Amino acid sequence: MESSTKKITQLTLCDNTFEELERIPVNISKKQFFAFGLWPWQFVEHRKVKKIGEFKPCFVEPLNKEVYVADIEIELTQPNINQAVTLKGSALKTSLAEKTRLIILTNLADGTTPCSQWLNLYLNHWPNFEEAFHDYSRKIELFTYTGISGKFFSKDMLNLDKEAPSDINILFRKYLEALDLYVKWHFLPTGYESKNFLIIQEQFYNLKTIIKKEHDRVSVVFKPPQGFQLLKDLEYACRRLNEREIVTPQKNKFWFSV
Repeated sequence: MESSTKKITQLTLCDNTFEELERIPVNISKKQFFAFGLWPWQFVEHRKVKKIGEFKPCFVEPLNKEVYVADIEIELTQPNINQAVTLKGSALKTSLAEKTRLIILTNLADGTTPCSQWLNLYLNHWPNFEEAFHDYSRKIELFTYTGISGKFFSKDMLNLDKEAPSDINILFRKYLEALDLYVKWHFLPTGYESKNFLIIQEQFYNLKTIIKKEHDRVSVVFKPPQGFQLLKDLEYACRRLNEREIVTPQKNKFWFSV
């Protein structure tokens, strides 16, 4: 951020320990708008709710259903530089009786912009928030009570040697293991993290697919055998993949389905 103009010149992505992962330059020739989500357990010690309103029903187009939304104002602190920023947004529930499931913060919340605008903006990209909430909650609980695999996905879980393998076969095997681990942690439901590569290969990687170009996207359709018992898990993986908005070098979006 430029100290003189207070304009955002870049975005820094950090992991769960605030270690820097990537810097993304921002075009400052025009005003930038953003919206992002926070789960209830994320960075709890580094955020403070300054104000929250009454939860009211709100119809959200991407979900095609009614949820309950409250205006919220939160102060977020970056502990490494001891800097805080206050953002406004919305807290979401699927019923009045439950606790908040998701918080969406944005710089669009200026008091005049209807909340449905940034809710639709966010949920058009991440429409499976209920499913994600339950899945991530199970994973957080699993990590908390069992301490599985260091609690978070990281390169340390790959057990890579400091020196590159001399055998090309070992190198490619480690590469496949890394890809497999990434898929299990980020695209498959809870319970697959500890399964070995051969099992996942038999259950998912060996499935037949039909790939075809459709206008501005590439359609990838899985063709599981009749009576396939992991259909729900495969459909779940497709939704997770679609949320990532994977594109080709020609800017064609991949779309996965069963």
